[in-house]
Amino acid sequence: MPVWGTLRKAACFRRFSRYYIRWNNSAEMPAPWERFCMDPRCTIEEVAASQRGETLVEQLALLWERSVRATHLFLSEDDIVAMRPEVREGLRAVPQLAVAFGDGAPLGFAGVADGKLEMLFVDDAARGQGVGSALLKHAVDRWGVHRLDVNEQNPAARGFYEHEGFRVASRSELDEAGRPFPLLHMERCSG
Repeated sequence: MPVWGTLRKAACFRRFSRYYIRWNNSAEMPAPWERFCMDPRCTIEEVAASQRGETLVEQLALLWERSVRATHLFLSEDDIVAMRPEVREGLRAVPQLAVAFGDGAPLGFAGVADGKLEMLFVDDAARGQGVGSALLKHAVDRWGVHRLDVNEQNPAARGFYEHEGFRVASRSELDEAGRPFPLLHMERCSG
């Protein structure tokens, strides 16, 4: 990719601004990483707790596991198995849940409670297609997300959130369940 393309992509990720690439006779086309939001086959739906049936919860739990296996390389098989019930319970209980669907199948989801992003996972097959950015933008715009936690041992996720305008505010040695997985507590930059 030419340097200008990399710079334009970085600029696009910043502050959720919409940038366009000039294409054929000055017609404006959305940048490739923005097409997810504009593809009519891909939608983000808010799912109320009362509408979260077992089928959807199971689909999202399996999506979570595929995502974690691809991105959370510090977790052992035993860790993942132990977290499965917590994930299902979290999916049922989180106050706000947005699910990205493509061709009727879940591609990713984001859960929010009291302005904090509690969960954001994208299916491994859909990574790099703008699904995570679209879900985060939805959570920020609709539910006022301004803080989140990210595993310190997942530098790609930290980089993603920094691109999206979040900065590390503090750190803890243990995760919320007391496991030895340090967390970075991030806050959204204003301005």
